[in-house]
Amino acid sequence: TPAQVSSFATGTNWQDELFRAAPMQNHSINAAGGNQTTQYSISGNYLSQDGIIEGSGLKRQSLRANLNQHISVKVMLSFNATLTNSDLSQIDINGQKGGTVLSAVLVAPPTVDPYDANGNFNNVRIYPFSPNELRNPLAMALERKQNANQRYVLAGTAVTWEPIKSLVFKSSLGVENAVTREDIYSS
Repeated sequence: TPAQVSSFATGTNWQDELFRAAPMQNHSINAAGGNQTTQYSISGNYLSQDGIIEGSGLKRQSLRANLNQHISVKVMLSFNATLTNSDLSQIDINGQKGGTVLSAVLVAPPTVDPYDANGNFNNVRIYPFSPNELRNPLAMALERKQNANQRYVLAGTAVTWEPIKSLVFKSSLGVENAVTREDIYSS
């Protein structure tokens, strides 16, 4: 009836509730120098970006170092390393019919407010035709946590020997290691 329709007020734009501007910061610093026998470079970087969905984002710090040392006219020692630490806050995207943040924001009825009078998340499955999996998209974005931390190391060293012009022997050793931890919490 028209009275029922007018009682819905302005309604909820779920996309406006969930999506946001995603500012980004990226800061870098570099120092390099040397002389005829030694060259070095060291740099650091910090990246922070909010995700466009509430509760998501990325923070990453990295450090890179390079060193070349001529031990003699015929022997050179090289070292390089990259260290990275990344923290990622993700949103669950596996599912359908309102069981994930992205599907719920498209299916949640605009006639339901995100929060009840006590400030708790409202149940958005209020109609008989609502999908059984449907959840409040804001509750899923803010209360479900899917965080990943990755620490990455790539390092190498090499010794180069040139006994005569245009004859070069090189021995190198490197290591690559990635450690990832994922934490998932759902209330």
